[in-house]
Amino acid sequence: MSIHESNSVFANFAEAAALHALEQYKVRLDDDSIPAIDLILKSESKTCDKDARSSLVLCYGAWLGQWLVRNLGGSWVGLHEPVPERLLCNHTTPSLESLISDLLKQHQDRTTDGKIAREKNRIAWDAMNADERFVRTDDFPTDRQQAIESLDPWLRTEFDFAQSLEPKHVLCLAAGGGTHGPLLAMAGAMVTVVDLSAKQLQIDQAVANQLGVSLKTIQASIDNLSLLATKSFDIVIQPVSMCYISDITRVYQEVARVLRAQGLYIAQHKQTAAMQADIHWREGFGYVIAKPIEDGQIAPEVSDRSAFREQGTTEYIHSMGTLLGGLCQSGFVIEDFSEPLRGDAWAPINTIGHRSRFLPPYIKVKARRRS
Repeated sequence: MSIHESNSVFANFAEAAALHALEQYKVRLDDDSIPAIDLILKSESKTCDKDARSSLVLCYGAWLGQWLVRNLGGSWVGLHEPVPERLLCNHTTPSLESLISDLLKQHQDRTTDGKIAREKNRIAWDAMNADERFVRTDDFPTDRQQAIESLDPWLRTEFDFAQSLEPKHVLCLAAGGGTHGPLLAMAGAMVTVVDLSAKQLQIDQAVANQLGVSLKTIQASIDNLSLLATKSFDIVIQPVSMCYISDITRVYQEVARVLRAQGLYIAQHKQTAAMQADIHWREGFGYVIAKPIEDGQIAPEVSDRSAFREQGTTEYIHSMGTLLGGLCQSGFVIEDFSEPLRGDAWAPINTIGHRSRFLPPYIKVKARRRS
């Protein structure tokens, strides 16, 4: 069996485990599901026969193996040897007992760190509910046609807007603050806004009431859209927010799940290098990336709010390979890409406006959900 064929088999077994967990236990397997798998197997050991139990262990073992390959840099070895395939992690083949122990510890550490960061970000964004950079409560279009003309150009060219966005279902992801949801609802879409901040969502409801349109709001983290049905949206709009999530693969997987086939996904992200570069100009060098930071690590905090960074938040740096490659690996095809202009030709040196002439702070991606 070739390596490609073997990996495909493991993937099929892992998919079978995910389907079993969802159908029998209403558990959606993700990177936080290791304790749930332990409980599922203990439950099944009491009710199913020996053959069924062996099959379940094989499937869930494959899922854990795929998790290791994806998250811990593990690799399958022994694919062409007359022995069972096994996993190599950190140059050793762990025992099952030590493997489960390590997985549980990592899960607990990651869950604790993630909860702290999520709560910190929620508090920070609640406090920014009056920040004019993120909140919009006036100067809206006066009718549907003006609303349509105010939409993102990629959206306007995607659909026939002679009438409206009706009856498209649109998910505004991490988009509280009244800027996106009410505008799309005014253009005729059936809108759902998901955001971590309840205070930002309150602004969406207030603006929607003011404009006489309806939308739905859900307070949730963008990497857990379990309250949303599979294949329930035609369009997902996501302003800058991936920097607040440590594992963006989970976000991509959730977006892929809730989008219908050929659905449109438009997202903006903070440009990787711009999050690492110094704000101070060095003569003869320019704006230097002084320190390499690994993908998914926490970005250093800044005191200057003008630097396209948000005070009081925990932000993570993600490589372009993760931002774009992860999108493709999650079932999307990238159709367009841009770097919105934010530079200022008149800005003095050592300002974000000057640096942005050389290093665009954001990227924007248009992607299509494969069928």
